Amino acid sequence: MSGYSICLQRQIQAKHVEEAYLMGNTPWTPKKITVEGLSYATGAGFPNGVVEGITDINPALIRLDNAAQHYAKGIRTRLRTSLGTGIAWGGVGHWWRNAITERLFGTLERYGFQRLPSSMGNGTQDPHRAENPAIEATGKGIEWDELVQLVDVLLANYNSKPHTSLGGLSPLDSLRATMASRLGLWIPRPSPPYTASSPRLGVLVLRKRIAGSVRERVAPYVEVGEVRYTETCLSTKYDLIGEHVYVHIPQDMRTVECYLDNGLFIGTLRCLDKGWQLSAHSYDDRQLVNALIRKGEMFVPAGGDPVVALFGHLEKKAIAEAKKAGKPKVSGNASAAADLLRRAGISSLASPTEAVQPTNNDRVVRNKLLGIKLPASWE
Repeated sequence: MSGYSICLQRQIQAKHVEEAYLMGNTPWTPKKITVEGLSYATGAGFPNGVVEGITDINPALIRLDNAAQHYAKGIRTRLRTSLGTGIAWGGVGHWWRNAITERLFGTLERYGFQRLPSSMGNGTQDPHRAENPAIEATGKGIEWDELVQLVDVLLANYNSKPHTSLGGLSPLDSLRATMASRLGLWIPRPSPPYTASSPRLGVLVLRKRIAGSVRERVAPYVEVGEVRYTETCLSTKYDLIGEHVYVHIPQDMRTVECYLDNGLFIGTLRCLDKGWQLSAHSYDDRQLVNALIRKGEMFVPAGGDPVVALFGHLEKKAIAEAKKAGKPKVSGNASAAADLLRRAGISSLASPTEAVQPTNNDRVVRNKLLGIKLPASWE
């Protein structure tokens, strides 16, 4: 296992497949474990960050099954181009082509997820099956960030466990032995060079027009997701007004990269909206917030954090759904809220619903939302 992605939604999307490969190409570091009794085994980890000599993981071929998400444009074009790889989809009903993957999933279920008190088990006759998983999860206070810790530990430990199919070696030790035997002879497969129209892994490309005005003294800028972006590398070049550019949007779009049509790199542009600068967020998050504001379903105070406001909106809807049902239930809005926090890198919010109300002291409110202890004089 070289990389993974976590989806807290009902169905995965193409972006989750791309995120798994992006994680595999990022040096791994252990997570801070807060769950009692959960720990990394000796030698646990992922190839990139643990095995010397392995940095980028660029496969020559990727095998995928016939899930609809695997036929998305992001997989067929962006993932293939970014890694410089071929993609092969398995035949319909040919489940045996995925035997290794299915075995890995089975191992993770038996030794991890199915042991949780909120597990649905592996079938109706499983004695560990909870009668109501949602009640078990809420009653025992299982947090989403604890599940993320569990996933990382299970996969990292799996990589350090000896396998009979590898002659008693662990996957990581097998990689180390292979690297040592080919020392001086093995040439890593390099990543394809990225260009204006062919970005790095996990980056969305949009074609935008440079706006601005010499007469009205409006410095050149690019509008992405209804927010202006600029920097000195662009704001001083009035001759570029009206030109079209390629904007590379990473998973955290507080900054973006800008390229001219001819491929020339202009520079990294920053978001000019102070609220959108506060928390990490994706292009999809930005689009969702903008749509909710236009519909009048959500309010963001001046200078407030739209990500926190979105979490509060999703939380209120999840609570309303639970009250209507009269019992704890799996909620799409609650899952979306947890996924939002994961992407933003925020572990929890003390009282996120406050973010959707106007306030004259946004700093105090934001610190309360993030659980930061305030001086008594501020209260």
